[in-house]
Amino acid sequence: MIKLLQPQSPYWLGYLPAVIWRHKALVWTLVERNLKTRYKGSILGFFWSFANPLLLLGIYVLVFSYYLRLGNEVGNYPAFLISGLFPWICISLSVQSGTNSIVEGAGYITQTVFKSEILPIVTILSDVTNFVLTVPILLLFLSLLKVYPSAALLALPLILAVHFLLISGAVLVLATYNVFFRDIAYLVTHVLSLVFFALPIIYPQGVIPAGLRFTVKWNPIARLIISYQDIFYFRRSPDWTSLGWVALLAVVLILLGNCVFQRHKDVFAEYL
Repeated sequence: MIKLLQPQSPYWLGYLPAVIWRHKALVWTLVERNLKTRYKGSILGFFWSFANPLLLLGIYVLVFSYYLRLGNEVGNYPAFLISGLFPWICISLSVQSGTNSIVEGAGYITQTVFKSEILPIVTILSDVTNFVLTVPILLLFLSLLKVYPSAALLALPLILAVHFLLISGAVLVLATYNVFFRDIAYLVTHVLSLVFFALPIIYPQGVIPAGLRFTVKWNPIARLIISYQDIFYFRRSPDWTSLGWVALLAVVLILLGNCVFQRHKDVFAEYL
């Protein structure tokens, strides 16, 4: 088993899983440290993981449900909103922190024995782990809103796996070029703000004009968010066809991201 996971060429598909496996103790230590330092010195600690989504929930419900009446398109607007908002916050945080992971981990890069590709992966794993820890709280709030857990939640591990692969592929590219062009981190923050309003999180798919629905149909992040909404809010299995092509795209993106990363990582130390 271990021999099969030994890294060969850094460009093959199994290289990253092999690196993570070989350095699993280090990876978990860094993930654990990230989670602990995230709330270090905070009185409320882990509470802040869901405080922000709940504050946004209150604002969006007021504006879009009561002012703009978008809530009329779905049966339970607060529950619909929160089922997409929690996953989106995880995705956006992962992309932002992952983009900066190499720059912020400059101290590790100068260590010749350190595998630099671990840094973006650790960042994403930290955010995904934090999201998993907030899922019970999400389910509690949904239950209070009379949307109860169902067997559809069994699909959550698969959706999380696709989520992790897709974001990892994108972050490997962004983290690489952010070493050379620090403006990328600022650009990513602004682009994510725009992307949020292009996703069916604060409004249902039904309000999108027919001629523009391709922006959701062919948007992998949108399909991922919709998959979360399916299992949390609609209490049904995700669209396996849509999730399948997102998974395929995620694998391609991982290959591309790893190729870009491996091609440039040897010169990171010169720019940090």
